[in-house]
Amino acid sequence: MNVFSLLSIEWAQLRRSWMRQAALAIYLLLGIYAVFSGQRYVQKWAAAVAHVEAKEQEMAEQALAWYADSIKGPEDRPWVDIYQPLWASWYTGSYLCKEPAPLALASLGVSDTRPNYARITRFSSPFDTRNKPELINPEQLMAGHFDLAFVLVFLSPLLLLLLSYDILGYERDQGMLPLLRLQAGRLAGWVGLRLGFQWALASLATAALWLLAGAVAGYWGIGLWAGLLLSLLYLLLWAAAVALVISFRQGLAFNALALALLWMGVSILLPAAANLWGQSQYPHSFSTEITDAQRAELYALYEKEAKVLEPIVLREFPEARNTPYLQDTARDPLIDRHYYDVAGLVLNQKAAAVANETEEGRERLARQSVWYNPVYALQMGLDEIAGNGSPAYLAFRNDISLSVKAKLKQLLEFAMQQISMDTEKFQQLRQTVGANQHYAGQAPGRSWLVLLLYVLIVGGAGIWRLRRL
Repeated sequence: MNVFSLLSIEWAQLRRSWMRQAALAIYLLLGIYAVFSGQRYVQKWAAAVAHVEAKEQEMAEQALAWYADSIKGPEDRPWVDIYQPLWASWYTGSYLCKEPAPLALASLGVSDTRPNYARITRFSSPFDTRNKPELINPEQLMAGHFDLAFVLVFLSPLLLLLLSYDILGYERDQGMLPLLRLQAGRLAGWVGLRLGFQWALASLATAALWLLAGAVAGYWGIGLWAGLLLSLLYLLLWAAAVALVISFRQGLAFNALALALLWMGVSILLPAAANLWGQSQYPHSFSTEITDAQRAELYALYEKEAKVLEPIVLREFPEARNTPYLQDTARDPLIDRHYYDVAGLVLNQKAAAVANETEEGRERLARQSVWYNPVYALQMGLDEIAGNGSPAYLAFRNDISLSVKAKLKQLLEFAMQQISMDTEKFQQLRQTVGANQHYAGQAPGRSWLVLLLYVLIVGGAGIWRLRRL
């Protein structure tokens, strides 16, 4: 039996099998829904970012208009004086935003449980819950999001298993193996061609979903093709697993049960075990350090005299030591307020360090788990391409801290130099906030290495056993 004849038979069987057609159709429909669902979420995210930036721009333009007209502030608030650094800072509440990456719709990751923007003020912290938009409220967390990554990680293996579980098992149950040996010769090539045909079908369906994602996102960069290749490599791993199960030369019932148990073990039990291990090593703290820093400890600071906090200011910003304000014996309450801001910054930094250490530890354990958890190898790669994984939000959180510190440093310099604000200095204060980023990258080399390694090991074992048939 030549290759063309065998592939023709496989195509004819596909046309006659409503189950295979239904599996392909359902897979494609779920994938299409996932792509457009992810795109709606990303559009809502982008709209939230645009809204807060427009709001900040409006406040800044109002302040700039007051500078142009030599007005100290709004008429209904005569105590406001935007020529004082403290009051000027109220109108430079620039937002640092995590923008959606070009392929953010492919894997939403943890983006629906983390804030995607932060208002950078004197009091801000990376964990400021007051600035969370509607799109990341608890209702969204309970509802969850159905994204393309879910389809690729969990449903694409199911599609391949449904298409290929009957290879050799049907022939064995029907007593056709002797006839098959007579027609095909060695069974390894016959099984390989049939399995390759089914893998090609699943791969074409997966490629169609990636191309749809690229068209909807308007992005055809390297990230799209890397995601597609990584998904096909993941499918190849499952094809190798199917080959290994088939090599035991059992019937349909054995193949179906073995493949179902294998999918449950790899897709559910191994990730659950990795998660439980991470939770045991880094238990949830419910952010008590953050709450204490933002409430009790911060309130306690305001019960102290500003002069008591001066060593903290000089330790964090030693360049303030030779400023005119420190050489003067008179105290200005507006300038002294910045002492409390710096002390609050130190509290937030300490609390953030504890929370970041916990999350970084969990992420480190998760990355180590890829050696026995190939599902996470693909998920980690897709999250990196989409820019929505935990490392991206750790980087965003770090940038928030740096922006707050940079703004506070500039504000403290203006205040302690006793400089009167103007348009130029106002814009200088606004520019302490860095540019928005999406934090997307390329799939980690570990994802490629782990999947390729599993393909070689599992596929090699399957081929070796098939050659003995």
